[in-house]
Parts: sequence; C-alpha cells; structure tokens
Amino acid sequence: MTQPILSPRLMDVSRTLTRTDADDLPLALSEAGARSWGEFAIAVNNWRTAFVRAGVSSAALYLEDLFDFSSALFGAWCAGVRAILPADATRATCARLAGLAQALAGEFDARLAAADAPDLPLITPADTGMPFRGEIDPEARLVSLFTSGSTGEPALITKRLSQLFCEVAAIETRRPDASERNLAQDAVIFSTVPAQHIYGLLFTVLWPAAAVRPFWHRRILYPEELLSRTRRAAAGGAALWVTSPAQLKRLPRDLDWRSIRDILRVVYSSGGPLPPEGLQRCLDCTGISPVEILGSSESGGIAWRSRGIAPDGRITGEAFRALPGMQVKSENGLLALKGAQLSSPGWECTADRVRLLSDGSFMLLGRADRIVKIEEKRVSLAAVEKALTATRLVTEARAFVAPCTGKLAVAAIPAPQAVALIRREGKRALVSRLRTALAQGLERVCLPRHWRFVWELPENAMGKHTARELEALLDPARPQAVLESRTGESAELLVSVASDAPFFEGHFPEFKLLPGLVQVDWACSLARRLLGVDAPLAGIRSLKFMAPILPGDTVLLRLSRTAAGVSFVYESLGEEKDRAGRRPVHAKGTLLFAGSAAAGRPHEAP
Repeated sequence: MTQPILSPRLMDVSRTLTRTDADDLPLALSEAGARSWGEFAIAVNNWRTAFVRAGVSSAALYLEDLFDFSSALFGAWCAGVRAILPADATRATCARLAGLAQALAGEFDARLAAADAPDLPLITPADTGMPFRGEIDPEARLVSLFTSGSTGEPALITKRLSQLFCEVAAIETRRPDASERNLAQDAVIFSTVPAQHIYGLLFTVLWPAAAVRPFWHRRILYPEELLSRTRRAAAGGAALWVTSPAQLKRLPRDLDWRSIRDILRVVYSSGGPLPPEGLQRCLDCTGISPVEILGSSESGGIAWRSRGIAPDGRITGEAFRALPGMQVKSENGLLALKGAQLSSPGWECTADRVRLLSDGSFMLLGRADRIVKIEEKRVSLAAVEKALTATRLVTEARAFVAPCTGKLAVAAIPAPQAVALIRREGKRALVSRLRTALAQGLERVCLPRHWRFVWELPENAMGKHTARELEALLDPARPQAVLESRTGESAELLVSVASDAPFFEGHFPEFKLLPGLVQVDWACSLARRLLGVDAPLAGIRSLKFMAPILPGDTVLLRLSRTAAGVSFVYESLGEEKDRAGRRPVHAKGTLLFAGSAAAGRPHEAP
C-alpha cells in the first residue's frame, strides 16, 4: 500500500527530546499559564535521574496532570524503566501493583502505599535544572497497560514503544476527514479520556510530543468545563476534543455550544461503539461529525470512520477504513489485522465479525467472543441484548453471566412504558414480558435468572461496561431503583425490594420487613447519586416509620432538596388512598448533611 507523506513538523517520538527548535513553544496550558517544551525537557530529566538513582526496572505511574504524567513517562523511558499505567491510585490498586511493579511514582498516597505495597518505594522527581536531549530506544518493551475488563478481569499488556510510535504517525498522516483539513498546528487538545488508557495515551501524550501540539493540562470531566476552558485557552485559535461515546451520548443540548463552534474543529471518539443518539447529539451540539477510532488495548488503533445523518434520518458513512500502516482482511468472517503496531509480524485474527466491501472498507457486525454456555447450550449475549431492545420495553441492555450462579443475567434501562408498567404492576410484570419475548429464541433453561433495571448502565471512563461493574449490580444489598422523573432539586424512583435481600434474614422470623436503617441508607445513597450531595451525613430529622415494606414490594421513593437537607418519602404503589387522594406512606424523614443549617439540630424520634 502507498505510504502516507509525513507532516513536515511530525517527528519520530523516540527523538522528541533531541529537538531544540520547539523549546519556547507552549506544551501544557493551564489556569496559571503555559509550560513550554523546554520546561518539559527539564522535567523529563528530573524524573529520569530519579529512576536511575532508584535502580528499578519497572514502576507504576499515576499522575492526573498531563504535563507531569508525560514528564514521568518519558523520564522512565529515558532511564530504560518499564512504565506500568494503572487506571487509578486506590488502595486496591496499590495492593495489586505489589506483584507487578518494583516502585510507585506519582500521586500514590504514601500511607496507602506503605500499608498495601510496603515493598514498593515511592519515587519523586529529582531537581536537576538541566534538559535531557537523548533518544529513546523504540524497540524496548517499556510500557504496560491494563485492558478495560469489559469481558473479564483487566489484563496487563506490555508493548514495545515502536508499537505506539508508529500509531502516532498514523494519527497525524491519516487522510484527513473534512473537519480536519487546514487544522492549525497550534490547535489545543482537550481530553475527557484518561492518559492511562491507550487511546488517551496516544492522542493526548504521544501525538502532542510528535506533532508539537499543545494540550490542556488536565482531563475535562464535564461539558460545561469544556466550553469554559475552550473559550479561554483556545480563544482566537482552534481546539480538538478527544472524548468517548460515554460523553457524547449524554451531551446536554441546553449549553451554549454556539460559543465554541468557531473554535472546536475536530471531535475524536473511541473506546466503544458510538450509538446513533450519541452521533445525533454531537451533531446537534457541536455541528461536528466525530472521527470514530476503532481499536483495542491489544491492537491499538485499527480503523476510522466519520458518519453523517441524511435529511431522511438515515446514517451515512457506516463503513470503517483502515488507518495508515494497518492492513485488514476477513478470515472466516472475522477481522484479521497486519501492521507494525501489532505484537507479531504476521496476520492476527480478532473476535470482531466483519463484512468487507469492494473499496477495502468494512462493516463491523459485532463481537464473536460474546458467546457463552448456559446449561451446556451456546447463547449469544449480543443476540439476547438485541432481542430485548427489539421489545421497545428497554432502551439499552447488557447481558452477562452471573458468577455466583453461572446463570444468565441482564442489566437494562427500561423505556418509559416499562417504567409505567413497574409502577402499575411491579418489577415482576416487566420481567415476565421480557422473558416471554426471549423465549421465542432461547430455550427455557437459558432464560435470564437475574434482572436489574437501572436508569444508566455502569461505565468506566472510556464508556466500557466492565464485567466487574455489571456483576456489582447483582449485590442483593444494593437498592434496585428505576428513575421515574428528575429535576435539579428532586427525583422520584421506583424501588424494588428483592425477596432474597439479606436484610430480611432474622428481621423478623415471623414477619419479615425491610429494616428502617436500610431504608435510610438507600435514600442517602440515591440522593448522593442523583442530587449532587457530596457532604457527610450529619443527622436525620423528623424520621417516621408508618407501614412496613415487605419482601418483593415495589415502592415509590421521593427525594427533594430543601434548605435543611434532603427530604425522603417512601410511598405505597397500591390502589389504597386516603381521603385526600394520597397513597399510604411507609417512611419519611429529612437527611441532614454536614454544612447545612439544620445539621446541628437534634434528631426527632419516630
């Protein structure tokens, strides 16, 4: 295939630090100003010196500031140290790293590290005051990343640096989409994805290093922040946005997107399939069709596409095209790849089902590895999900195998008519209808035994539905709640109480009921998730328990922010009403959070 012509300003990442012509150019932009490429070369040397002094061959890196993260990463590589990139710096991660790394570097809590990884020293940068101008060995295996865990426990993958560096050239030299033509060299990169993931690493760390592009120094967590930062940092210039489907499908349409339409030029999306509603929202808000990158932690970037929506509502441009340097073919209906970024020189077969088109592009048809065995019978998880959404009773579904029983489990977002069904007849009625629909294509022994209805499926920062997060939904101690309505200050939820919830054991043997403490705890946790409450619980006022909640019941929970805190009311969904037309109340009270005016008042006994 024809090799792309490199951009005049694109440099091999392994030689990035040897250049001096960019020393005065801005690299990382922040509220305090800009940090230059010259400062970066010094910061790299500070970390390189620290790693050499430590005498380790591997270290786990975690820093949230992109300038600091990039400096530590390049410093490790310049010292010949393998950088392990965990997703976070939590206690569980520290404990896990104890068997994988020889040291920790960055924003790890020294106390947690000492308790959970006592054999791992915490490395801090030296103070050399001098830049490092050496080259990096591109053939060294100096980077290890974790997979997303969407199909199981996250696995650690180690790569040669050249596997990453060749992808950077593909990003810069790919035949440009219409939105990327004539893009200014100083266009600022804003990102909502973590640099610890290969997508974020390539687009927000290595690409800027090779193409001399500045970036905003921290992840952008909210669309409101994107608008504010873009207007200030890229005023009069241009901006790129590196994001994920998880962000695009939730863009709020009521923000002032027009204020950055002349600034934001390109939107990149990767980490999972972008649903049609995500594409529509991105077009509505930004006026830009995102460049979607297909890839994985194992293979890196594979292909790209940029779709549109025709006047009649049809989605155009669905086919993917291989990125420069990547060859693709179909082997027994599965996508096979060959390229310098892969771990072996030959063809590697993936689990993606594809249909090749005459022009060399291909249509993605789903994953072949989402086949599981239930009662010794093969079940396609993708087919189960498709059948569920076809009922129009759920808008999104994820099927998986429950590790506790080996049976099929489903987590789903109910459509409005399904929420109304739960209100009228309870959770069992919805489950019954969905099981009936699935029974047309599944044997009875394979039908889902575990059902969880939620208002949003759990996702990680890359928009992946990880196995661990989905399995956590099956915890019988978690409230099973469906959102019926929500405003900025209130929310109404339908809470279903599982008959096998552990709270009924011994409470009471002759007459099982949901303990009041659990009702308060559920109200508190749901208030935190839906109403933005982040202060510690300081007390409870006007707490009353008036009627028991029994195993299998579905009740209405009303939450409302007040000057005092958050009031909650559990109401019955039965037909019985009082003279004023109100349904019986099971429990009510006001949660007082630290900092509220009423937090210090005494609790009123029920």
